[in-house]
Amino acid sequence: MADTTLNIQTGTIDAPYQEFTEVIPAGSNRKINYVTENFALLETSAAEALHVNFGGAANETPFLAGMRYKLPAIVPNVTLFNKSNTDLTVHFAMGCGEIDDNRLTVVSSINTVSTFSHFKTAGINFTTSSCLIKTGGEKIVIQNNGANDLFVCDKDAAVGDLGGFKVEPGGDCELPITTGVRVNSAGTGGTISVGIFSSLVIPAIEYDDDGMAGA
Repeated sequence: MADTTLNIQTGTIDAPYQEFTEVIPAGSNRKINYVTENFALLETSAAEALHVNFGGAANETPFLAGMRYKLPAIVPNVTLFNKSNTDLTVHFAMGCGEIDDNRLTVVSSINTVSTFSHFKTAGINFTTSSCLIKTGGEKIVIQNNGANDLFVCDKDAAVGDLGGFKVEPGGDCELPITTGVRVNSAGTGGTISVGIFSSLVIPAIEYDDDGMAGA
């Protein structure tokens, strides 16, 4: 598709702050005739599709949402290029003078850390081949303090199921889960420390020593 040009004749050498929203067809461009010394890309419908040329420079450059460029001199226009194969909507600001946009723009992701109001622990010694932790929260931590390998499974797993997360003696397992879990032992019995985190009060950690004796 051939490039298209839309001229917007609104600028002067004393151009104030002005926001624009443009829809640029796939593979096309928009030439914005507004004298400016600042360019801020506020929002865009595709993260890496926009390239920008400032005042007829030799080439254009990629420009991402949240970026702002203060030019070394006033230019008469800015040209926006859509490098994608779909229509691109861009919301941007231009003008003479400083442009500060304090909004947070995230192109990828932000890792957050959850916090909990309540925490309950219990030391559990089970004598059979399995232990069902019945109390749920929002996160559970299980530490293996015994001599047998343990396998942490979902609460509906069968007694003797060794397909869960393996926790060797001295190791631990942390799961962000709201239900209880079944802990199966590779031998007979086990000694574990259990910690449950929740936004609600946890009166006690309930469990059943319901495996097979002598397994």
